[in-house]
Amino acid sequence: CTPGNYQPNTGQSSCIDASPGHFVNTTGSTTQSPCTPGNFQSAPGQTYCIQATPGHYVDILGSAEQIPCSVGKYMPGTGASECTEASAGNYVDSEGQSSQSLCPAGTYQPQKAQASCLESSPGNYTNFDGATSQVECPAGTFQSSPGQTSCENSQPGNYSAPGSSSPTPCPSGTYSEFAGQSQCTPADPGSYVDFDG
Repeated sequence: CTPGNYQPNTGQSSCIDASPGHFVNTTGSTTQSPCTPGNFQSAPGQTYCIQATPGHYVDILGSAEQIPCSVGKYMPGTGASECTEASAGNYVDSEGQSSQSLCPAGTYQPQKAQASCLESSPGNYTNFDGATSQVECPAGTFQSSPGQTSCENSQPGNYSAPGSSSPTPCPSGTYSEFAGQSQCTPADPGSYVDFDG
């Protein structure tokens, strides 16, 4: 029998093609060999196996096909027997990917192996790619919209506590002369403030 063929029995008039998922790389073989994990062979009668391509894996012996990495996982190299989970701050949103993607600014992802990122929530922001957590707006600022990269200063007549999603008007009896204040100032002796904001 030539390479790619084998014959386990005596008295035969022909050889048998190696099955898909197997190979024969010697002359006169009585057995075929299974492709090892990380390799596959889709055609019969072959002398070698093929390494799994980037974005794919083979996790069993004798496979006739490679498997695309699932959503949330990727594989940059060849011959893999498993895929790599996307790391925190990254995502993989489709099958068969060879790389992970950074969560863009305005989003974050605290967990591994995810298909998407989370928008920063009102009162928070993320100002760089690949964030694993959102950042609370500091005192004196606010953010009313999700998915933002910065916070806004509270306007005069208002104040903002840390993590505010909107500014708060200074209550009557107090005032705020400047933007970006974390608290209001009480009216001075001899003065009064008779309305909010």
